[in-house]
Amino acid sequence: MFEGLVTRAQRSVDSLVSKYVTRLVVAVPFLVALGFGTAAASVKLTEDYGSTAAHAIMAASFAGLGLIAAVVIAFSGPTTPQASTAESESAAQAAASDAQPTASALTPELVLTALGAAGPAAISPLIRLVVRNLPVVLLALILGYILFSERKAGDGVAVD
Repeated sequence: MFEGLVTRAQRSVDSLVSKYVTRLVVAVPFLVALGFGTAAASVKLTEDYGSTAAHAIMAASFAGLGLIAAVVIAFSGPTTPQASTAESESAAQAAASDAQPTASALTPELVLTALGAAGPAAISPLIRLVVRNLPVVLLALILGYILFSERKAGDGVAVD
């Protein structure tokens, strides 16, 4: 009686698992490459600035990447499969209706207008994000101040 339903559910789960395993197999080499790139950047920064400053620069860069990722995630709302399917269908219909090519639609005026319109809407989630992560932001600011004020004070001192 329920064999068809169970079989369909099993195929659906198998398809989902297969899709995510395939994505994982593709992502792993990129993660390894990111690790080696991070190691190379750390070695180069250590040669140029010393170990403490190099680690601080690497920490700040990863904190910046994390903040960018958090902002992107905060601005992209949760989508349901039905909503994404409806959006893709409407996008396909719009693409079919706009068959004629346009010149460069991305002009500096359009970009400035979009940033001006999105600015007020972006401030509230950005402030919430900073307040939610205030200890991390303060720690990064204090660490940066300590490391770079120490470096400036020590620049004129000759070591015997």
